[in-house]
Amino acid sequence: HLERSRSRQPSLCIAMGSEPAAKRPRVSSASGFSADTDLQVVVEDEVFHVHSLVLMLVSPVFKNMLCGNLVESQEGKITLHEKDKEEFRVFLTAIMPASTFELTAANVEFLVRWTDEYQVEGLKTKCEEFLMTEEPASVASLEFASKFHLERLQKRCSEEIKRDVKKYMDELIRLGPKLSAEVLEELWPCLCQAAAVDPSEMPPVEQVRNMWPFVVNSIKSGRDELVELHKELRTWPSSMAYLLPASHQANAKASAWLQRKLDGLKIT
Repeated sequence: HLERSRSRQPSLCIAMGSEPAAKRPRVSSASGFSADTDLQVVVEDEVFHVHSLVLMLVSPVFKNMLCGNLVESQEGKITLHEKDKEEFRVFLTAIMPASTFELTAANVEFLVRWTDEYQVEGLKTKCEEFLMTEEPASVASLEFASKFHLERLQKRCSEEIKRDVKKYMDELIRLGPKLSAEVLEELWPCLCQAAAVDPSEMPPVEQVRNMWPFVVNSIKSGRDELVELHKELRTWPSSMAYLLPASHQANAKASAWLQRKLDGLKIT
């Protein structure tokens, strides 16, 4: 009875919504269960012996490879081209059940790339949380978050940069022409504001990249000129009081009027 009930159990691929692949030979114990690996993953010149179940449970991409009528499912072997074997070793360790693997600054970025490509959402979320708490906001982080769809990190970096774009000028000068269209469009209004010009619709992205030196120079010169103007305006109330006659308190009244105007412009 036990053997018959086992034979009626659906395969993992059917349970996960795919047709079963051709059966692969495997070593089984007398009980019918096995903890042996059943899949080879080739990365560079190394063959990794892994459990297909682990890959299929964490990654719909691997599941489609193994549960579809693809050569990988028939041969029991996956070859990952243009991948780093040491990165895969770390990735495999990180997705194993009950793993005590720890994220670090040295591994988190390449793990984000792996989890984005193979849609390993659980590990990807952990990577994003690590970056949110351990890495400061930066233009490079904003571009990285945009490229690999880390929405919370992207929002945080964008808000920090918009709050004080001048603080990130060195990065903007260096990385600006390499930024994606999405990031440039996101930052364009605050770049216009930093250059002391009215925000307008961003030109085509290639034009923005080509004229990037002029963009950053406008921001730098616009800010410098604005600072100098503020310094000069601060001296006007006292100069007016000195130049106008004191009769009928004309000097004091004019100075107070001008000071109120400057206060309205938030110039101190």
